[in-house]
Amino acid sequence: MTAPRPAPGSWGGLRARDSRLLQPDAWIAEPAPQDGAVLAYGNFITIAVNFIIIAFVLFLVVKAINRLQHKQKEEPKAPAAPPEDVVLLGEIRDLLKQKGA
Repeated sequence: MTAPRPAPGSWGGLRARDSRLLQPDAWIAEPAPQDGAVLAYGNFITIAVNFIIIAFVLFLVVKAINRLQHKQKEEPKAPAAPPEDVVLLGEIRDLLKQKGA
C-alpha cells in the first residue's frame, strides 16, 4: 500500500518547476539528453503563477493606499473664521440698519 499523495497545489504537492515535455525526435542546437529533446515548461508556469500572485498583492496594496488618501480628502474642514475687519464691517452695517429703522 502506498502513501497518499497530497492534492496538487497544497503544500509539498505539485512542483511545476520540475515539469517537462519530452520530444524524442526534435532537432535542437544543444546536445539532447538521453530521452530526447526536453521542453521545460515548468519554469514558465512557476514564474507566471508567482507574477500573478505578486501583481495581485501589489494591486491590493495600491488600492488600500488610494482608499486611505481618498478618506483623508473627504474629511470636511471647519470653515475658517472671517477676518476681523469683515466682522467689524458687519457690526457697523447692523448698527446703521438699527439706527435708520
